[in-house]
Amino acid sequence: MPKRVVRTGGFMATDPQGNRYYLHVFTEYADASDSGGPGEIPVRAIIKTQDGQPVNRQDKGKYEIAATGLELTSTDPAAF
Repeated sequence: MPKRVVRTGGFMATDPQGNRYYLHVFTEYADASDSGGPGEIPVRAIIKTQDGQPVNRQDKGKYEIAATGLELTSTDPAAF
């Protein structure tokens, strides 16, 4: 199934030292038209820092930059 990735949102997060990071949220879509479903279905959310580093979601409002292990938190209403 060919996939497409679209930026679908973003929110602010902070590290323990108070540094702020803007996290971009992307949604990966898969083509489901060949299986009789709708044209595309969302498969997963991808979170990245402003400079493109992958971010792991630990829980709502709790994140970790994958490469460094730096923990981030967010109370932004757009965070998930």
